[in-house]
Order: sequence, then structure tokens, then C-alpha cells
Amino acid sequence: MKTAALLAAWLLLLACGPAIAQERIPFRHDEGELGAMMWRSILVMAVLVVLALGVIYVMRRRGIGPAALRVPVAGGMRVVQSVRLGAHATLVVVEFEGQRLLIGQGERGVNVLASAPLAAPGASPLP
Repeated sequence: MKTAALLAAWLLLLACGPAIAQERIPFRHDEGELGAMMWRSILVMAVLVVLALGVIYVMRRRGIGPAALRVPVAGGMRVVQSVRLGAHATLVVVEFEGQRLLIGQGERGVNVLASAPLAAPGASPLP
């Protein structure tokens, strides 16, 4: 019985095969669609690259993220630490020309609050 059913299904497929092959198969891409699909893929990749570069630019401008993304400061100046005190006030510790400076920035401007010479590389920071 199973053999007869398989034989009948095979004969039906053999007889109707060319008619079934002419129908459009779902998810199959014809030759003309491949070019359009390739250009869409390239466009999506270009948009993603521009978006990633935009995120990196914003991160560098705001100084957030890993140190590798931050813009290095030239001229032997290095920001050691920065603390935001409020909406319009910041304290910054800067090393510049052998000195460590405590700089305060607020609504009325920027002021050097304290300065001290840099400690020797092997010296303890505490007295």
C-alpha cells in the first residue's frame, strides 16, 4: 500500500513538475532582484558606518568612553581628574610644566585655586 502511494506521488510529481517549476517560489530571488538587494545592503552598511562615526565623534567631544577615544591634549598638559560640582561649576586637577594645578571653573570664569610641584616618580605622595 505504501509503495503504491509513493509510486502515485512520484508519477504525479513527474507529470506536474514543469508546471510547478514555473510558479514563483517564495523567498527565491530572481536575477534582477540580486542587484537591487546588493545595493540595498551597501546602503545599509554605509548608514551604519556613518552612524558609528557619529557616535565616536560625540563621545570624543564630550570626553566620555574609553581613554582611547578621548582627544589627547598637546603641550605637556595632562588632565589628572575632573569633578563636576553642579550645573555650572567644575574642579579640575591639571599637570603642566612640572606643577600640579587645581583649577576651578564656574559661571564667573576660570581660576587657579592651588598649585604644587609634581612629586618625584619614586616618591610617596603623602608627607
